[in-house]
Amino acid sequence: FYGVLALFALFAATKAVACARLRGRAAHGLRVSTGVVTALAFVFAALVAMLALRLDGVFELPLRAGRTKTSARTRQILAETHGDVHVTCFLARRAPTAEARQVFRAIASDEGRHARRLLAAVYLITGERYCPAICYPPLRCDGYCAALRDRYHEEACGGYNYRRASQETLDPCLQQLLLAFSQDEYRHANAMLCLLSGVM
Repeated sequence: FYGVLALFALFAATKAVACARLRGRAAHGLRVSTGVVTALAFVFAALVAMLALRLDGVFELPLRAGRTKTSARTRQILAETHGDVHVTCFLARRAPTAEARQVFRAIASDEGRHARRLLAAVYLITGERYCPAICYPPLRCDGYCAALRDRYHEEACGGYNYRRASQETLDPCLQQLLLAFSQDEYRHANAMLCLLSGVM
């Protein structure tokens, strides 16, 4: 970018010299010598280079849709989110109380919404539809309290991972989306704690 600016400065100086020569002797008093104009062009180029070294910002060119690849981190988050939908639907069917079943159905709905919105965000960024390779975790019911304990840790880890992913992305819209998901996951963890406290 700054190289282009420097080349433009040299081009403008060359054009100025050519125009001054074409005006002829009528503008003799106003003409600037070739050496002075060229020297000023190099000074401007040097100032531009110094400015480039002093700037802390990063200049990024927009990428064409379809050229950006889905990162391994994004693929992992999508796979885990779809796995959470599968597990919470299972627990919604096996929970011993109507209250617990309702809680798990609400969590499954949230997880499904997370998965759909993440897929939409991936499409907006890459321009391609991504189909995650989902590896469902083994479903087992070792006891209601144990299941609640496992889900508490999964939801709390999910909240942390979403927040960390939001800090790594440079896209402000995706950052807000991941932060909202993080808050949902921590809310799910608190719901597991409430259910567990009801049976202690």
